Amino acid sequence: MNVIAHNLSAMNAQRQFGLVTNRRAKATEKLSSGFRINRAADDAAGLSISEKMRRQIRGLTQGVQNTEEGISLCQVADGALAEVNEMLHRVTELSVKAATGTQSDQDRQYIQQEISQILEEIDRIGSNTTFNEKHIFRGKEDLIYNPDGTVSTMQDITFQYLQLVDTAAGRVPLVQGENFDKLHLQAITQNQNIALDGYTFNMIYGSGSTSNSSIRITAADGTKRAVRLDGGDLSDNESITVSAVTNTGDSWSRTATYKGENGEEIAITQTVKLLAPTESEKNYQISYSLAVNNDAVDATKSIQNLEFAFHTDTAYNNDDQCEGYFIDGNRVDKYTMYSTTSSPVTENKTNANLHMGTIPDSFSIVDVDKALTFSEKISFDFQGATPPDTLSIGHYNSVDEWSHFDNLGGNLGTNAIRKDLGFTLYYDMGSLSDLQTDHTITFNYGIADVKKDPNLAGVTLTPNTDYMANHEETLSIWIHTGVEAGDGMFVDIEEMNTRVLRLRGLDVSTVDGANDANEAVKEALKHISSNRAIIGAQQNRLEHIVANEENIIENTTAAESKIRDTDMAKLMVDYSNLGILEQAGQAMMAQANQSNAGILKLLQ
Repeated sequence: MNVIAHNLSAMNAQRQFGLVTNRRAKATEKLSSGFRINRAADDAAGLSISEKMRRQIRGLTQGVQNTEEGISLCQVADGALAEVNEMLHRVTELSVKAATGTQSDQDRQYIQQEISQILEEIDRIGSNTTFNEKHIFRGKEDLIYNPDGTVSTMQDITFQYLQLVDTAAGRVPLVQGENFDKLHLQAITQNQNIALDGYTFNMIYGSGSTSNSSIRITAADGTKRAVRLDGGDLSDNESITVSAVTNTGDSWSRTATYKGENGEEIAITQTVKLLAPTESEKNYQISYSLAVNNDAVDATKSIQNLEFAFHTDTAYNNDDQCEGYFIDGNRVDKYTMYSTTSSPVTENKTNANLHMGTIPDSFSIVDVDKALTFSEKISFDFQGATPPDTLSIGHYNSVDEWSHFDNLGGNLGTNAIRKDLGFTLYYDMGSLSDLQTDHTITFNYGIADVKKDPNLAGVTLTPNTDYMANHEETLSIWIHTGVEAGDGMFVDIEEMNTRVLRLRGLDVSTVDGANDANEAVKEALKHISSNRAIIGAQQNRLEHIVANEENIIENTTAAESKIRDTDMAKLMVDYSNLGILEQAGQAMMAQANQSNAGILKLLQ
């Protein structure tokens, strides 16, 4: 049938030509983009899988970059600690050099100058070492804010908000364990309306090995034996046993029993009581009761005399070197001894820093440059309690030594400002006849309002305006290594400075000081090496993470390519075929248009 109203052949040819053209256009798009899937219509399921893989690839790629930055952080930290290692080795050389008897006092002063410079540089490295402007050796500090949103400072605390930690069970100041003598007394804020609630201040710094009280025994034959109450220097034939804590509500006590080589026995009971506060002071009452049992000991070997020394390494606001000691408005600027008797003193009695015949009623500890609202205060003027026979103030390590009380030539007169200080209360407990009954030592240790403390009268104090922060000695930096939440690890870097390394106040001006400095540096090197080992292990872990994630990225990219990318060879074959079909379609449309031309001839 021949019709001219509709050219059905041409229409069919045109439709087929359109299909081929669309297919060829899509093939052109895939060939030019290189992707098999350019839109969801190309392969909806494949697109979904591909996009998930792309998310993983992009996330892991950034994770690798993050991890490499973490590796760089570890390298910076390790490099800084390596330099500190070298400086500590130099301090070892210098302390060993100072320890030999061929060095003069002037030589040791020169050695001390170099050591002081090295220690300052260690502190500078600890304070200023940064990675991407982030300080890495300062530990972690979380600022504390006031209710109005301002950052709290030390001067925001008032004395009335402070109270001493009570002696309730679970919060006893004495560390239960081998360290019988160490006190951890604290002042804390107790005001629910300020952000500083619960902030603590250590009053007696008892975590160092230097805060060790001790006794000294004189036997009938005149020999003397010093015994530290932490048991750190006991011989095989000596022992110290410590009782459980006895808690009476407002006070607690515990007893250490020392048994000597000859069977002698001394019971030392430490009692701490929280006293009722006043407007200007809040105190603990600290007592030591000593009882000697000589009954089972041969008289020729028994205890003939007993001495007791309460020693602590102070740290006002937890800083070993900022504290200053004050008595009646005057700063104790040099190693000083106050003594009621000449018995423990054999020389330097005319030294200006040796005060014979009297013991001050109290002394206070404060930092004049960054004063808190309270001072630490030790007092003896209450309830008729007997003051110590001798009060010694100076470098913590010197006043800890019993030789300090026997020979003052190497200690008195030297500078005590900007040193790591401590004090010792020395008591001569008496002869054998006196020791048949208990002897009790009692004193107050607490805090006083700096504005009302008589020891600070006339002293110019600068309030501490430092920001309040919860401080931790470990800085934990999160390294996000993967694509999912929580996929990563913390890089832990310990705080590093001379305080943490316990190197502040190293003094090699004497042979004993040089030997002590050498031991301190040995422990500091162990600390640094431990930190470097941790950092190195973390760096190795990060490098393993990079290697693993790069492998995942490579294989995931290959899998995603199979889904998303164009098979160029196959598509070129299709593209060529579609080109031929397109040309054939064009020819057929031309023929279809010519098929009705014969009808026109009939009409003519």
